[in-house]
Amino acid sequence: MHESVFHYKKGLSQRRKVEHYDVIVIGAGPAGCSAAKKAAEEGAKVLLLELQSQVGGPTKSPVWVPDDFLRHEFKRAEVSEVASLHIHAVGEDLTLQAEGKIIDRQILEKLLAAEAAEAGAELWLGSPVKELLMEKEKVKGVVVESGGWREGVGGEVVIDASGSGWELSGIFRRRLGGWKREEMIFLSEYMMANALPKKEVEIWFTSYFAPGGKVWIYPLEDGFAQFGISGLRLHPDAALDEFLGVENPKRLERAVPLASFRGQLPIDDPSLPSCGEGILAVGSAASQTRVFSSGLSLVLECGEIAGEVAVDSITEGDTSKEGLLPYEKRWKEKFLGELRAERVLHKSLSVAWDRRFRELVRLAREDAELQRSLLCLMEGREVGRALLRMVERKEV
Repeated sequence: MHESVFHYKKGLSQRRKVEHYDVIVIGAGPAGCSAAKKAAEEGAKVLLLELQSQVGGPTKSPVWVPDDFLRHEFKRAEVSEVASLHIHAVGEDLTLQAEGKIIDRQILEKLLAAEAAEAGAELWLGSPVKELLMEKEKVKGVVVESGGWREGVGGEVVIDASGSGWELSGIFRRRLGGWKREEMIFLSEYMMANALPKKEVEIWFTSYFAPGGKVWIYPLEDGFAQFGISGLRLHPDAALDEFLGVENPKRLERAVPLASFRGQLPIDDPSLPSCGEGILAVGSAASQTRVFSSGLSLVLECGEIAGEVAVDSITEGDTSKEGLLPYEKRWKEKFLGELRAERVLHKSLSVAWDRRFRELVRLAREDAELQRSLLCLMEGREVGRALLRMVERKEV
């Protein structure tokens, strides 16, 4: 196991001359930390690069996850329990008994990074990757640059876990043309104080405020709540403020925002390539994204696969695209079908968002199996089975 080394750049100070790494991971989010931990556990010399000055920075907002997501080590990230789900469709409401936890992404990502470091990964903060080092069309490392500081770092395999919400995100996907705006879901959230305490998740489906997306309230602790909006082709900040002013949810009548969060996620074709010569992409950088839930379990598992295959390819002396294809084969065999099905459902609903969600909620009112499927879809639990149950229903 390698010694864990922590670096932080202050001003324009220079780091020591860097050695060559086996695996370089760009981005210390869930997918990146998972990949770095697995690669380090397999014996690789791993460098984990984080753009921000801290892992789990202020752009990371709380999310709803199933109970079985929380390993014992993650319990510190739990902020509240969920007892019910209230779905608001235009003209129809439905309240269901629910479960799960709301977790603090900022704490969770720090815990994941700590696990990667404990396994032997080296972590650099404040280290944005501006470009890739290339040698005869093959990726051979990265260039880290900030202000007047610039450094090239060599590596056998680069794992792009840089996400999709920043200008520097998706360095692998940008080489393939990047994402189209119409294939991105935009998000804006507020952490609200003085909210009515309630262990209930509320979700609104309304095309007027959130076309192709949703509005939500997640319960936090001590009178706090997470209030957010997502959708296609919208300015999320303006849409969130407009919903709050027009709809004025009862739980938030006296609430005030204390923090804001923004982001974006691709919902394009997940079957596009996720590996190349000397490089893999994982997480939202590879469009491994859920439409209706957080998808944390998905990206953690894909990260593990990426880290394992990266080390296997180095061991076998073949870090070409061909040598890295087992990563793409493995994650797509497990998740591609349900990711595609989720996007097909989303596209179908988007044709007449309000009417079709109203009908879906109406059908679920008297159908326990459909209720379970909706809960699984929103929680991110057994999504494949839930989608299969839904699409097999003639009415749906």
